[in-house]
Amino acid sequence: MLQLISAEVKSKILIFALQMLAVTFILVLIATIIGDLKRKLRKKLADKKDKNFFDRIMYDLLSSNQSTKQKGNPIIYIDNMTGIQFEVFLKEMFKILGYTVHKTPDSGDYGADLYMEKGGKKYVVQAKRSKGKIGLSAVQEVVTSKAHYNAEIAVVITNNYLTANAKTLAKNNNVIVYERPELIKLVRKSKMIMQNKKQVSKIS
Repeated sequence: MLQLISAEVKSKILIFALQMLAVTFILVLIATIIGDLKRKLRKKLADKKDKNFFDRIMYDLLSSNQSTKQKGNPIIYIDNMTGIQFEVFLKEMFKILGYTVHKTPDSGDYGADLYMEKGGKKYVVQAKRSKGKIGLSAVQEVVTSKAHYNAEIAVVITNNYLTANAKTLAKNNNVIVYERPELIKLVRKSKMIMQNKKQVSKIS
């Protein structure tokens, strides 16, 4: 009789343990799903905010109310951006130019501010909005980031210019460089695409 009771108790304990294990698994699964949904929502909201920022700048560039000095000149806006705003602006601009673009974390980015893909090729971009010339470190960082992001092409893009040594290092490492004049051309190209597609609407 004792043996029968003992077996019955063991069976109940086992069933209870299995039930608790199942409940724990379900709770962990629910927490994981909720966490994933939160991350996706935050990214969606961040992307929408970034696009609104870009559209606002581009609308100003297309506006007929600009002064003669400002009219059609994107660099005036870019010079007044923060570093983070410049990265966001470039992310949205390269999207217009047909790239799939991801912004890397603001810290711990392994030397790249943007990671992009187009035509089967992977790019890493070091973005430098600066009042002074860009030195060796920008080139060194983006070259290092190529291996981490498994990219074929490294790019340094700035609203200013690179020093002579930085240009030499970039050339020796096959780094594509967009300085102030090239940046203006890229922005104007994306502006033309937006005009043709009628993607810019008045922002209140």
